[in-house]
Amino acid sequence: MSMPTAPVGIEHDCDVVQGYQFKKDVQLKCGFVNKLKIGDVEFEADQDINKPDAPDAKVQVVGVIKYFKWGGGEVHPGLFEFQISADNKAKAQELIQNRLDKNNCEIDFEIFNFDSGKAKAFYQCFHTGGSPFNGVLQKEAGAFVLSLNDTASSEVEQPENFLLVVGWNPQGTHDAQMATSASSKFVKPWGKESAAA
Repeated sequence: MSMPTAPVGIEHDCDVVQGYQFKKDVQLKCGFVNKLKIGDVEFEADQDINKPDAPDAKVQVVGVIKYFKWGGGEVHPGLFEFQISADNKAKAQELIQNRLDKNNCEIDFEIFNFDSGKAKAFYQCFHTGGSPFNGVLQKEAGAFVLSLNDTASSEVEQPENFLLVVGWNPQGTHDAQMATSASSKFVKPWGKESAAA
């Protein structure tokens, strides 16, 4: 009798400099948090960047991703590490110090990689499909996985930015849009519907 296969974990180390200062001829992975809401606090999309799929147009994002990790299983949490603005840093500080009475967490993100094969182009290797994923903050040892670096990043000094770490558990089912090249795309389920009462 064959044993069930364990989920394959997924990690993405992203280049923060490429995220803030995108260059078409630099073939480094980069990612963005487009939307983030924790409890009743909605973070502003207030950082101007150029995305690899539209490099000539400025768009605004909440954060520039540094690192992402997911165990690959439907109920596994996701870990997001990303750079936020000084204004959003103040919101995060308020949440951490005073307002974590609500732990619902809504996030929309995308990660780009470079296809060095025939396509020779950037593609979305992991993303939400443009619809935010709903969930709650992850807990470890009774504490929420939510932390903020009080010191500004030295990787990119302007605009001033700060590292925010968010652990996220899915609520309901979501389609994680994934790809291993510009032409090889697939979907993995992330989250499960709650059992009926």
